[in-house]
Amino acid sequence: MTWSSFMKLEGTLPRIFHGLRYDNRLGMSHLAVYMALMEQWYTDGFQEHLETYARTTARLAKVSLATCYGCLSDLDCYGYISYQASFDPRIGSRIEFKIGPDDPRRQGGLPIRPD
Repeated sequence: MTWSSFMKLEGTLPRIFHGLRYDNRLGMSHLAVYMALMEQWYTDGFQEHLETYARTTARLAKVSLATCYGCLSDLDCYGYISYQASFDPRIGSRIEFKIGPDDPRRQGGLPIRPD
């Protein structure tokens, strides 16, 4: 793993961990889909964005296709990822993980809580 890859993970994982702890909107299906996306992102070498198909993500997350679509939409709405659906079967949907210097506890409209 390169240093830049580590920094991308370091910026991404605290956000979802905090969300799981404090964001009551997130459930196990959201975590499963997010981790499936992370696995694909890792496999693709942590590119700037991930291009994937919902069927692939659903299979990796072990959720139904409908649940996968719902979780992708929720994760986008809540501020954990940026999700641009592709309606072309030859082109995957575009996923970008929210990474940056912002306090991860502010994502998705969450209040800042002391740890």
